[in-house]
Parts: sequence; structure tokens; C-alpha cells
Amino acid sequence: YPVNPKAREILGLKAYPSLLHLPETPDLVLIALPPEGVPGALREAAERGVRAAVIESGGFGEAGEEGARAERELVEITRKAGMRFLGPNSMGTYNTSNGLCCGFAPVTPDSYRRGCVAFVAQSGLFGAMYLYRMMRFGFSKVCCLGNKADLDESDILEYLEGDPETKVVCLYIESVKDGRRFRELALKMLPRKPLIVLKGGRTEPGRKAASSHTGTMAGRDEIYEAFFKQLGIIRAQSFEDLFDLAQTFACEPLPKGRKLGIISLTGAGCVVAADAAAFSELPLASYSPRTLKMLQDLFPGWAPVGSPLDVWTAVEESGFVKTYRVSLQAFAEDEGVDIILAVIPAMRSFREEIKEAFSDLKLSKPLFLVLLEGEAEVYEEIASFLRERDLPPPFPDINRAVRCAGILANYAERFGGLRE
Repeated sequence: YPVNPKAREILGLKAYPSLLHLPETPDLVLIALPPEGVPGALREAAERGVRAAVIESGGFGEAGEEGARAERELVEITRKAGMRFLGPNSMGTYNTSNGLCCGFAPVTPDSYRRGCVAFVAQSGLFGAMYLYRMMRFGFSKVCCLGNKADLDESDILEYLEGDPETKVVCLYIESVKDGRRFRELALKMLPRKPLIVLKGGRTEPGRKAASSHTGTMAGRDEIYEAFFKQLGIIRAQSFEDLFDLAQTFACEPLPKGRKLGIISLTGAGCVVAADAAAFSELPLASYSPRTLKMLQDLFPGWAPVGSPLDVWTAVEESGFVKTYRVSLQAFAEDEGVDIILAVIPAMRSFREEIKEAFSDLKLSKPLFLVLLEGEAEVYEEIASFLRERDLPPPFPDINRAVRCAGILANYAERFGGLRE
């Protein structure tokens, strides 16, 4: 129901002059008014018996002391009425299971991809432009906390811990409102659901920016670092890293160990991957005699078979499709390989062969595909092809893929026996 005192119709829907004129009590009220109009709208909602609200309006705690006083007034109104709210300065929530869309990004059930990752953020960024990034692997819920005057990250964690559609939880936070409660909820969640956190306000300039963004006191970063390590919370270093990790935990099974098998069409890719594996404390795989025989049959007699596996000469000898299919199958069946990294080129000359090699691939081990960005059009075509076959989305960079493989192995070592 659109509510506006000056309109009779909005987007083809009958408009009402106030909440008190609605034909029924709504379950949720979205408030997008200048800050001075928000308290009155909340009082109307309380009078009408509404129990939930999203306050999208800004100009409260993030705007100085006067705004902070106005924000406290919102809390007083809602607590007396038994109402809960997100915000102010919040874009609300998205729920892919029922089509609820509170934000202004044009998202409809036929435009997003349902998945198992929930995103919770003190920012509208996740309710707008980053929605399209999430659609690469799918999401279950998105929640914008805003200023956290009422509902905070712990309230949302408590909900997500019991949400059967959410298997991975990602947070962008600038502060934790109730550290003790957050700790208890994280300890309960982590054995079954990875918790990935990007913490803003790590530096003094960042903390000042957080204060003007959501009115948050960001806190000392070394305390958060120790807190996350103690609990086993996975710390992302950037938005790019957050999405890489979300994709990893959404799409990959937990490995049984840390041994990394590397297949690359380029020798430089092998070297970079080996370095990255060392930094992530992933030992390189050693092959069983059966695997060694399967691989040697692909190569010319003079070419060595190593770990990492540089398959350029094998591709020349046996062809791209056979080389990758046999190598992947050998790694999949070898107990000396726990995680597989396959580096392939986004080049027009290999486009059809890549599709054929990966068309019916089924693996029970984690597979990290690195699609080196050669031609942008080919990259997107192959990435779409892989998604259509429910294969993990590719990484454009070897180091990013190996870092995620290492963090997946770390989580498996600490919590693997209990994950659903």
C-alpha cells in the first residue's frame, strides 16, 4: 500500500493519505521520508498495530548529536509499541524464498539466482550494485543494518543460524554492538555455517569515515583480529575477497585434507600456484603409481610429469580435452590429492575444447577453476557455460583461488566434521 498525503495513485496502486487509512494492518512498513517526518510515521504505525519497520531515511546518528537524539526518539517510540525496526539509514532486506524486496534496486524473482549465502551489511551497497555480483552464485537473504538503532548484527545472526536456506553467512560491519552476544551466536553457528566478516574501520581514517557513515565507533582492529581468530571467524580483506570466499563456501565441498593438486596449461601458472600454495600452507600433491601412469601416458616420452602438473606438452601430444579430462579424473581418484586447482585460458582458440572438457565433469573434491582473463567475451561465455552445469564459478586470478582453497582447508580442519 503506497502512503502519501499528496497522491491518489502511485505506479498504478491506490495511495492512502496515512497508515491509519489503510484497509488492513500491514506486516511491514517501509519509511522513506525526510528525517523530521519519521517519528510521526512510526507513531502512526504503532497506533495501527504494526510490528516491523524499515527506516530508509538518513540524517540521524550519522549526522551528529542532534541526529543521534532524534534516533533515540525512534527507539523510544518503537519499544513502547513492541515494534522492531531496521535502520535508520537502511535499505532493508531481500528474501529470495518469498520475493520480498525492500531496497530500490529493481530485483524480481525472475532476475536473481537463489542460493545459500546470506549477506548482512552496515551499508546499502549490498542492497544495490553488489546484488548483481551475488547473482553469480546465488543468495538467500540480504539485510542492510544501517545505523543499528534497534536490530543489529546479532539479531540477524540469531535468525540466520536457524534459517534452513542459509548455509554461509557474510558480514560487512564497522562495529559489533554487543560483543558477548555476538560471540555466543558465532560459536553456535560456526561448526555448521561458515561466518565470513569484512571489518571496516581498521585504521584511524577508516574509523572516522565509519562514524560519518553510520554513526559507528569502529573500535581497535587488533581486538577484532584476536576475537575473529579465537572463534574461527573467517576474515575477508576486501569486498573482492568477501565475494571470493562466499563463492568458495557456497560452491565447494569441504576437503578431507590440505594437499593441492595443480593442473596448468602454462608453466608460469604452475610456479605462481606453487608459491601461493606455500603461503597458504597447502602442500603440493604427490601422485600414486596409478595416477603417475595415467599422466605419463598423456605426455611425450621425453617430457617430465611433475607436481604442479604443467600440461602444455601433454596438450600438444594428446589434445586439450583428453589431457584435462584424464588429469582431473586421475586427481579425483588419488587419495594424495585433496583439493584440485585447474588453470585454463580464456582464449578463443580453446573455447570449444574447454566446454567439451568440462561439459560432464562430476567431482566430489573441491575444484578451483582459474580462467585466465585473455579475452573478456570468451571469459564471460565460458563462465556462463560453467554456471549452467553447476560447476564452481571460475576465478580470474591464481593467487585469489589458492588463498580461498587454503581458507577452505583451514575451516575443514577446525569444523569439518560437523558441517551439514
